[in-house]
Amino acid sequence: MPRPTRVPGLGPDTPRREGLRRLVEARLQDVLHHAGPLAQGGEAGPEEVERVHDARVATRRLGAVLGLYPLQPAERWAEARQEIASLRRALGQVRDLDLLQLFVQRERSGAQGAAEVALQGLAARLEAHRHQARGALQQQVVRFVQGPGVRIVQRALGELSCGQGRLGGRAMRRRLLRRLRRAQRWLGPALGGGADFVHELRIAIKKLRYHAEPLVGIVAEAEGLLAALPELQQGLGELHDHDAHLRWIVEELAQGPPQEQAGHLLLLRRSVAERKRLWPQVHKALLAWQAGGFGLA
Repeated sequence: MPRPTRVPGLGPDTPRREGLRRLVEARLQDVLHHAGPLAQGGEAGPEEVERVHDARVATRRLGAVLGLYPLQPAERWAEARQEIASLRRALGQVRDLDLLQLFVQRERSGAQGAAEVALQGLAARLEAHRHQARGALQQQVVRFVQGPGVRIVQRALGELSCGQGRLGGRAMRRRLLRRLRRAQRWLGPALGGGADFVHELRIAIKKLRYHAEPLVGIVAEAEGLLAALPELQQGLGELHDHDAHLRWIVEELAQGPPQEQAGHLLLLRRSVAERKRLWPQVHKALLAWQAGGFGLA
């Protein structure tokens, strides 16, 4: 995962408007840097796959800084968020297909007989879906990077208002701790291992991480909160990938051609086995996070 651009010179006493303006500018530049090359066509090679992932992360980080504090004018920022969300969704559609393709390719290397033939057909269909999603992504990137998208964000930034106050003031701290409480609410249900609850906790931890990142050195609790989050996010992400694979496989079994069932069953067994292997590690990490006071102790 790429590191966000560091914004030097920010501290607890930085005026809130100045600090938020500089953070939004930096995160916007990260999006343009990672997404810009995707305006050209691309195949699902390693460099392309990584670029899609990095651009998606950059859009999430940009969205996170827009949520650090209520920004005005509200209608301008609502429009900006819509543009960012549209780009993020297009990136997500390609990213999801990339992960499925990598999963199928990995299992094809050891498959034999009917399963190997079935996985070849499945891989071809995934590539066709990816090609279609990549075309839609290219259009969305062009709209954001070269069209109205970036101008809409920049216009909102030019009119930015967020009241008086310090970047490290009480209001910013309250919002960070509120984000932590949202993650804590999902922890108990997720410890049961259910896919839906794990998914909600994964999203909450991801949002908490991207909220805390720009506040390190500014809000006292941010650094402690952030310490455990990348590892938790990675473990929950790997677990979610297998949950997503399992849902997709079940749909494919119900709708796909019968001659591909041998491949589906192979993928199903592998996903179930991997999830069983990963869950105890994730469960242990979550309990340690809880026992450690969520980084606030």
